[in-house]
Amino acid sequence: MNFKFVDELPAKAPTRNKTSVLDAFAKALKKNPGVWAEYPKKLTDSSKYSYATQINRGKSERGTLSHGGFEAAVRNKKLYVRAKYNALAYTRAESA
Repeated sequence: MNFKFVDELPAKAPTRNKTSVLDAFAKALKKNPGVWAEYPKKLTDSSKYSYATQINRGKSERGTLSHGGFEAAVRNKKLYVRAKYNALAYTRAESA
């Protein structure tokens, strides 16, 4: 059997930025505190409830929605998220 040996590992393939949509979503929510918006990514019905719980606890695996400034709810099999009213101060501090 022949095995191929290399002196160095090849460079990693570039990865797509998976959070860019959620980053934009979080910024839009913060600019419109208290207004509900439909979550922009497709999720299974069961994971929508899990995501809502994580967002409401401030422990979302999606880092942009994890600081506790957001609320989430599932209605008619759709996940909705909004920035809490106090998130407006966070938005202004971010842009300063």
